[in-house]
Amino acid sequence: MKINLNNKAFIILISILIVISSYAGYYMTTATAFPENPGTYAYFTKIAEMTHVYHKYYVSTEDFWKNGGDCDERALVFREYLESKGATNIQTIHVRNIQNGDLIQDYTGAYGHTFILWNGGVYNPSLNTTVRIYNGDLNDYKKLLKGDYYQLNAIFYENGTSEWL
Repeated sequence: MKINLNNKAFIILISILIVISSYAGYYMTTATAFPENPGTYAYFTKIAEMTHVYHKYYVSTEDFWKNGGDCDERALVFREYLESKGATNIQTIHVRNIQNGDLIQDYTGAYGHTFILWNGGVYNPSLNTTVRIYNGDLNDYKKLLKGDYYQLNAIFYENGTSEWL
């Protein structure tokens, strides 16, 4: 098969364009955070699969990656990841059980639950796959929080608002 110089130049140009577009596509999927990004979901799953260790107080991100953590650390680590990828409109949400003005502990000794609200979607990187939520509906999640599993009744948004469930 005889290829003249013009065909060779065309093939080289097409090859270069394929390499550049592949790199640009890879960069876009790893450098930015959005719910449909496989990298965002993979990081969420990596957090969710860490060992669950209850802490009375927050531990650092480094300690989380060494030893695991509870919902507070999971939410914090996911939030840090999103922010590092340029995501905005993120809130860390705290949900509690308040009875007669007192904060009530659950069976594990925890005083509630923490998750992320990002662009209106719920992100709960729980080890428990039954309650693990990725880009879920907030109203549906509120029903779960109030139900038999969590039995929580007060939600506190980072923007200063709160509500009873």
